[in-house]
Amino acid sequence: MNEKYWQRLRGLESRDIVQAWFNRLHGLQLNERRTREIISSAIQSREFFDNAASADFSVRPLLNFYGVSTLAKSLTLLLRRSGGEETLTAGHGVVTKEWSNVFSGGISAGLRKIGNLRISTTSGVFTDLVNATDNVSCIHVRSSGVDWRIPYSMLALNSEFTLDDIFSRLPDLREEYVLANGNGIFASPIADLQFSPSDGFRIRLSTKVAKPGPSQVSLDQVIESYRLAGYGIETQKDHVTLTATVQNESALPQLLHAHQNSFFNIPGVHLVRLFPNGQYCNELGVCFLVSYMLGMFCRYFPTHWTALASGEKGDANWPMICQANTWVEKSFPRLVSEFVSDKLAQSQMD
Repeated sequence: MNEKYWQRLRGLESRDIVQAWFNRLHGLQLNERRTREIISSAIQSREFFDNAASADFSVRPLLNFYGVSTLAKSLTLLLRRSGGEETLTAGHGVVTKEWSNVFSGGISAGLRKIGNLRISTTSGVFTDLVNATDNVSCIHVRSSGVDWRIPYSMLALNSEFTLDDIFSRLPDLREEYVLANGNGIFASPIADLQFSPSDGFRIRLSTKVAKPGPSQVSLDQVIESYRLAGYGIETQKDHVTLTATVQNESALPQLLHAHQNSFFNIPGVHLVRLFPNGQYCNELGVCFLVSYMLGMFCRYFPTHWTALASGEKGDANWPMICQANTWVEKSFPRLVSEFVSDKLAQSQMD
């Protein structure tokens, strides 16, 4: 467990602190029942994560997902001005789509096709979380603190993603994705990022990252998705600069961070290839989706899951899946802690 951020999240387990935070966020007094609901979900989440840390990998991602889901619920109840547990939508907010087709036939063949596993958003914990956070991503540019906030357009219900859509965009899976697929990820580290309401975005990417090996980036495909979205593209000797105004929401860049091995605790911000069909998702939501996919894979296809982790033929995706689970364990508590701290800091400035 990431003790630093879990210690910060202990505030969600304190009656006095939860009520003080709610008052700062909303200017309202929080009743005892809803206070207890926030606290109970936070405690339950910590216990799930704590038990996952010592569990065998045959069940670890499932316990992590329950931890992610209950922590998401606690955060959602804190951010909502009104309504307790009874107003939350039942269900995960994500459903699997025809996974049995992917896993039909031989086990090794199914393991090779896990990138095709498809999910669809629906009403539930995930959509409650994205709505409560306004689909906002907290962005680090030059500091460990939040430099910017990007409010993405809301995800429509029934938005679909494949496992490969998501995993191929995660900066922290760079080496493992290349190892499994032989292709670079669709996430390029940003050399410089500027924004102003009048001039819009100006993003400079180094072309030196687009080279073979573990650091490989499919830079051309990242850039092409933004060219199609209306960005200006200017190529220099060692850099590519992307520019766009903010006249419409389609001009927003999809940004994700590399949280592991961060320099001076500053997560490295990356420009990632736009998701299919013009969909945007904040980093909290992306982490939730990764955890959901791992948890459901583990829970409903245990034969394939244990085969993947035990040296069966077709297991090239195993290092990537293992790293994705580690990413969830370390990133989701950090993202929640960061979001709460930033919202409280903003409330003091209002």
